[in-house]
Amino acid sequence: MSRVAKGIRTALVAAAVAGFSVSVAAPPAAAAKECKSSVSGSSKGKFKIKKAKNLARASWRGAARAAHGGKYDKWYKAKDKSVNCAKKGLKWSCTMSARPCK
Repeated sequence: MSRVAKGIRTALVAAAVAGFSVSVAAPPAAAAKECKSSVSGSSKGKFKIKKAKNLARASWRGAARAAHGGKYDKWYKAKDKSVNCAKKGLKWSCTMSARPCK
């Protein structure tokens, strides 16, 4: 192999390695959460607080889905969450509000 051919081959290999290292070193940008305006859901008249919370969360999910679409109905992804429960007599009522995010 001639000196010129070796020089070109070396330059090509160096360029390929440099290009690869740049693409590996640049991590993809983190996807920012997109959040919408707050929605609320509620339940009332349940004998167990767990049932009241579950129904309030289901109500919140329905409200979030109706207002912003199915990609925004996940309580665990929501921001600025608020859960308020109160007992009146023997029955529990709960209200949940949060900003749905996808």
